[in-house]
Amino acid sequence: MYDDLKDIYNEIVNDPDLFEELVNGYLDEHPNSSHEEMNAYIVKIAADELSQEADSDKKKRQTDMARDRVISKALNNLPGSGDTKVTKTDIKTASLKVSNSSIGHDKEMLADMLRDCSTSHSSKIKKRRDASDSIRQGI
Repeated sequence: MYDDLKDIYNEIVNDPDLFEELVNGYLDEHPNSSHEEMNAYIVKIAADELSQEADSDKKKRQTDMARDRVISKALNNLPGSGDTKVTKTDIKTASLKVSNSSIGHDKEMLADMLRDCSTSHSSKIKKRRDASDSIRQGI
């Protein structure tokens, strides 16, 4: 019964206008069930779903906050760079904004900023290594 109601719940969530039709159809097929019982199950399914989402949101928020700390620590250990279009402060601000919200646009912007920063610093490191290798070969 619970699985049948879960399927009905999913259909109702996709189209709430079908509520009466689906509930009445179920009750016609299962005359031992009552409207009250069915509505109680629907409410329980919604509660279970919300609890799972809340747990997922909590874990996601904890991950976002931990990632914000990691980004901040990593940026603190990078030297300042005039080559990047974005400053470390801009990245830290964007990272904090992402950890406080779940807007996809903010995440995309932060990802672009981090890629730019990483690419710029990787390029600088490669240039320094190449220069150092050239000096060693010259000596």
